[in-house]
Amino acid sequence: MAPFALMAALAVFLQAVSGNKFIGYLLMIVYLVARAAMGMLDLDHLLYRYNATTPDPYSDMNGYGHFIGPHLLLRGYWAAFASTLLVIALLFWPRGTSLGLRDRLRQARARLPGPALATLAASLLLFAGLGGWIFYNTNVLNRYVPGVTLPRNARPSTKGTTASTRTCRSRASPRSVPTWTSFRNCAASTSAASTGWRTAPPHPSRSCT
Repeated sequence: MAPFALMAALAVFLQAVSGNKFIGYLLMIVYLVARAAMGMLDLDHLLYRYNATTPDPYSDMNGYGHFIGPHLLLRGYWAAFASTLLVIALLFWPRGTSLGLRDRLRQARARLPGPALATLAASLLLFAGLGGWIFYNTNVLNRYVPGVTLPRNARPSTKGTTASTRTCRSRASPRSVPTWTSFRNCAASTSAASTGWRTAPPHPSRSCT
């Protein structure tokens, strides 16, 4: 439900600011195409991909677990941004027959003082605060890599990866694996292994070959 509400807020904002429903439709199509192109170009940072969140898988054992915290944080981040868009849409909402940009700007300045200004300030403050916390966790505590987010000490180095891999493989000794040399078994050891009981060790003269 939340993703659709955020998308509706963006659509209302584009319709109100453009002042023309067809231009608003076109801007929404441009946004959808740009979002798909950003995914193909690995521009996937959660701070600038509108309505983007972390996954929140549910488990019967521990519910949402530790996934729910970052998910709700990003939901609040984009909800604050959507509130800002809605306040701006309210300020620019066309009223009367004057649809010129200058007239609408003048009307928006006249409507700004009061509850609209307080809501806009609170939304921007919340948006900036949550964005700073997300940036701290994504780019400071961790090292952001397009497509993957890894801990700072676990980021793989791409320089000389092939050469170092070949060197490690050449120095690594093959692991000793037991192999069959003969299929003749001792009766005592076979019976002990098959029954699972503890028995006395076989006589030293009796050996399995």
